[in-house]
Amino acid sequence: MRGYYAMRLLIGSALLLPMAVLAQRGGTAQAPKTTMSKATSPYPAFARSAPASNSQHVKTMVPNKGHRPPGPIAADRQGGPANDDCAGATTLTMSATCTPLSVNNTGATQSVAASTCSGATGDADDDVWFQFVATAASATIVVDGAAQFDAVVELRSGACNGTSVSCADVTLDGGVEQIVAPGLSVGVTYYVRVYDYFTGAAPTPEFTICVFGTPPPPANDNCAGAVLLGVNTSCQSVVGNVANATQSLPAILCSTFTGDANDDVWFRFVATAANLTVRVAGSDSLDAVVELLSGSCGATVNVGCADVTLIGGVEVISATGLQVGQTYYVRVYHYYSAIPATTSFDICVFGGGNPPANDQCFNVVPLALNVGGQLTFTGNNVGSTSTNDAVGGSALDVTGDTTTVWHAFTTTTCANVTLSYCTTTPPFGTVWVVLTQTCPANQIILATTTEFTTCASGNATITFANLPAGTYYVPVYGDASTQGAYSIIATATACGGGNPPPNDQCFNVVPGALNVGGQLTFTGTNVGATSTNDAVVGSGLDVAPDTTTVWHAFTTTTCANVTLSYCGTTPEFATVWVVLAQTCPADQLVFATAADFVTCVDSNATILFASLPAGTYYVPVFGNANNQGNYTILATATACGSAPANDDCTNVTALPVWTPAECPANATAGNNALATQDGGTPSCDSTGVGTELLDVWYIFNSGPYSTITVNFDEGTMTDWVVVVSDGCSGAELACAITPTAPIVLTVTTFTSYTVRVYSNTDFGVGGDFTICLTGDLGTGVQLTEGLSWSLYPNPTNGVVNLIWADASTMATVDLLDATGRLVRQQRQMLHQGTNVLIGADAALLPGAYMVRVTTRSASTEQRVIVR
Repeated sequence: MRGYYAMRLLIGSALLLPMAVLAQRGGTAQAPKTTMSKATSPYPAFARSAPASNSQHVKTMVPNKGHRPPGPIAADRQGGPANDDCAGATTLTMSATCTPLSVNNTGATQSVAASTCSGATGDADDDVWFQFVATAASATIVVDGAAQFDAVVELRSGACNGTSVSCADVTLDGGVEQIVAPGLSVGVTYYVRVYDYFTGAAPTPEFTICVFGTPPPPANDNCAGAVLLGVNTSCQSVVGNVANATQSLPAILCSTFTGDANDDVWFRFVATAANLTVRVAGSDSLDAVVELLSGSCGATVNVGCADVTLIGGVEVISATGLQVGQTYYVRVYHYYSAIPATTSFDICVFGGGNPPANDQCFNVVPLALNVGGQLTFTGNNVGSTSTNDAVGGSALDVTGDTTTVWHAFTTTTCANVTLSYCTTTPPFGTVWVVLTQTCPANQIILATTTEFTTCASGNATITFANLPAGTYYVPVYGDASTQGAYSIIATATACGGGNPPPNDQCFNVVPGALNVGGQLTFTGTNVGATSTNDAVVGSGLDVAPDTTTVWHAFTTTTCANVTLSYCGTTPEFATVWVVLAQTCPADQLVFATAADFVTCVDSNATILFASLPAGTYYVPVFGNANNQGNYTILATATACGSAPANDDCTNVTALPVWTPAECPANATAGNNALATQDGGTPSCDSTGVGTELLDVWYIFNSGPYSTITVNFDEGTMTDWVVVVSDGCSGAELACAITPTAPIVLTVTTFTSYTVRVYSNTDFGVGGDFTICLTGDLGTGVQLTEGLSWSLYPNPTNGVVNLIWADASTMATVDLLDATGRLVRQQRQMLHQGTNVLIGADAALLPGAYMVRVTTRSASTEQRVIVR
């Protein structure tokens, strides 16, 4: 969904925390859409590092099908495919690996009622059939649907209406469905039925299907083959894998969720202490469910489980009351039914020994921290627990997956306190970014700033500004990936500070004249800057208090392409505003046409605003704890280019209509980078109100076609929109934002229509694109199968020869254009061999033509393309 982010997140986040109280190395504040970094993003504002996410998700085994979102208008069915019924089932070969067969179900009808699969029942009004002979006892069937094809797959044994062996329907449009079928009989024929879940023809009816022998399961597929894990004082991970695993026990209910244990694998360990931790970290696509069991294979008893994270998360079981010397089993499986793209995970068992002396905050003695002085906290969080760390339900109440040790300090006056982990080796990748004044922790104080760049070691530096006098407890985070010896230096400086920079508020800047061919240099510092009066409340730059801004301004007297270059700023600014404002405080914004961190050899930013109208523009300079210091910005201006010829609907560019085989080779190229808005806001783009739409215009005549397909390739455009209507301000036939599939139109024959292509400048910029229209010939002009004559060269630059294979005969030869209109007619004797049909002097316009040859016995047609 397009739109601004209204909320900004603190650096780092933890999935289970009610607020952001952790920072992770590599994390960053969620940037507003008005900032930019080196990372690729579909929005005009993004952060150099991937933004942290604080969002919660709800697990579900069955996708909420709902209704298919609007898409291309599906063409009417033309007749069922050969495999519409089971009797005509297409034969698939069971291979060693997946060899996809590309098929579609256009025109298919229902042969058997829909089955209930994964708790959902679709509509089998377009089912098609396949068959294969089992060459192995276990087979895998994979169906990959097109963008708007929601595949339901069913495996049957015996006859066409035989027993339903298995089914798959766990994804939505464009998803991959997979059936793993063990226990097949070699040499027996099995049937596979595929249909689109929704009622009616799928807008994109294509899919691929393959059948292949399932590789053998892993050695630890069952309890008897459980892999032995060592128990260490810290996590020493080994790699596990659910690839090709099968179910050995039903899935369990864990954390209110019940997944699918169709790929469970087993591990075992011998307890060395009463309290141990089992940790499993899923790979990028794996959502691990972990179960701890006692007893023996075939008679296991559940001891505990973990399933509180999603894909790629870390699951932890903190087991207590274990019997030293007894063997325990760990079962791991992927929560969802579908096989994950990455099937590996890391697993370890660790613990034992006594917890650190400062494991509980009750046991620490606060030390005096004076303004101008410092303290050094050292320790080791190996073996720490979460006992008495926090009041139940408070922000630090995250028992199970994290542990904490404690330190404390006391100040006697207001102070700015900094905690530095610089000398901790290896670096701590995750840290608490809070203090608390109670033990156990209840109310917390969030850090003012946190970053991992000041320390050369990549450790964290955390600052708490303007702390009132008092005693504060310092939590030190621990989990399986963040543990060991640490050293934290606490320093204190006096509260207060100097004055903000003179250009802290836009009211105080004087615009400089920026002429075409000229330049301006803006220099300054954003240290001490504030967010006071930066922006109108609720506008795009209203992001106080976690960012600050200083200002510059320039005035142009004519249209100009303005470039802002931060080259030479040291240290480099990692985040920059990619907007201009025309009001002070900032309200409506002008977004950059392009921006990058590669033009400057020192990796600073270069920002382009193309075709800026004459006027005064305010330049915001971004600042936060990680992005401050002295800067230099060079502003240059070049003359604007001219708008495209089809910038207005009164100067439309004509689009020919081709056959499907002739696209995209004959696509029309366009560019809307310098376009201006001519039309109003279309029905599908309510966000276009009050913004500029860089639109260009085209026209086409439907000719004899009743169905036209618009094939659009966005090229370098971003946030592209295609609108088709029956005139410049006429009724819409189609309106699509960022279409990725062809747009199919039902049109009136021999009628002209306009096509409007634009970028919404609130979300994207113009660029190069191509567009190609196709249609099928109407009944008045048709190709004829089995011709006894041919044309060459075809395509041609004008000359057309006819090769006649029958006996010599008198014939009428008609040349018709794509609309069926007669262009020329001639009566001539056709002899066996080559006959000159059209000479070089014919002066035919480029396009598609039809040659019709009529003799006493028949009238036949063939297409020819004139370049």
